[in-house]
Amino acid sequence: MRFPVILENDHVINTQKQLLALVVKQRPVVSTNSSTSFSYKNNFNFSYEKRKDPSVIDDLGVGLLEFFNVIPSGILVVFPSNTLMDACKQSWNYSAGRIIQRMIESKNIYWECKNNSENTALMSDYRIKAK
Repeated sequence: MRFPVILENDHVINTQKQLLALVVKQRPVVSTNSSTSFSYKNNFNFSYEKRKDPSVIDDLGVGLLEFFNVIPSGILVVFPSNTLMDACKQSWNYSAGRIIQRMIESKNIYWECKNNSENTALMSDYRIKAK
């Protein structure tokens, strides 16, 4: 199918060499025998009724930490809404497992901003650190 208009955006990475896209439907748990082998625990359920459940949000944060520990470079996490992203940030900030602190110790963290000019500055900083 041909499209009359093609939109292309500059990327901060080489998508042919530096991109692995995954949809994760369960919380990964790194195998104790291998740092690159995963088993899975708890299906993620971000339905309207469950998305504010602290255990669901904590599972997502701990699952991301598992990936942070085995993926050497950056990780891009996309949230379907700013509301969910804000709920996760708030929950992870106050979690008993120190989720947000452990994330920051492992990787540079960039959160999408609601203000476009702030996002421009954020992406500029990311480009510098990603090289």
